[in-house]
Amino acid sequence: MISRRWILAAGVAVVVWLGVAYRAAPPDAHDYRRDAVSAAQAALAAVRSVALAGQAQQDGKLFDPYLSTVIDDEAGAVASAQQQVLGQPPPDGTRTVRDQLLPLLVQAGREIADLDAALSHGDHAGVGQHLNALHDLGDRLDDFVERYQ
Repeated sequence: MISRRWILAAGVAVVVWLGVAYRAAPPDAHDYRRDAVSAAQAALAAVRSVALAGQAQQDGKLFDPYLSTVIDDEAGAVASAQQQVLGQPPPDGTRTVRDQLLPLLVQAGREIADLDAALSHGDHAGVGQHLNALHDLGDRLDDFVERYQ
């Protein structure tokens, strides 16, 4: 009876160890691409949301405190997307995916921050430039998603 308990305990330990090893294994190329597309979609949603909110504020249809909240939330979403991509090394064959996506994510964070600064300083020309850059960046992120989805 005691030996059966030890065998059962050892079997459970092996199953737990295999589960942990499976979860801790580096992602394969398919999983990495899926995660990269997910990060790109999050950044795309953030960029489009900030661009829409910024344009609505320029048109007098949005209050400044709401726009500030949108910018803060979406800047956090872009930072999370960056961490998602940087948090795992790319498996063989996916380094180009990372190398194409990271500059887009960095630019998204920079454009959102620069738009916030332009709004804070009342720089209407700068706001327009950053809104145009966000629209262009959104198109490039959308292309990335379409290419790797």
